[in-house]
Amino acid sequence: MQVKVTATVPIICEGGTRNCSITVRLVQSNTAVMISKCTLVFAATNRVFSAQTFQIIAKRDFVDDGSSNMKISQNIVSSPGASTNGDWSGIYGGAHISVSMKGV
Repeated sequence: MQVKVTATVPIICEGGTRNCSITVRLVQSNTAVMISKCTLVFAATNRVFSAQTFQIIAKRDFVDDGSSNMKISQNIVSSPGASTNGDWSGIYGGAHISVSMKGV
């Protein structure tokens, strides 16, 4: 499954530069699946509504362990030169992606 994360908040660089970014870490709640990236980087040079994608891949373990749910949390881990005040501050420990898996 491909997941698309879209930045709808502009990145404001401190000091008036346009060379800054915000790195968002992806953390999964269990290991029943793998995610293709650990971080997503949104650069100030990108326009608002820029998107990053990653893959969610089910592990093939040949065990029918039933259905389960997991969450992928998003947390800002670095923001060199970018201001995380205002709208970006809400992403700390905030939004998550819910994934349901069915064992077959």
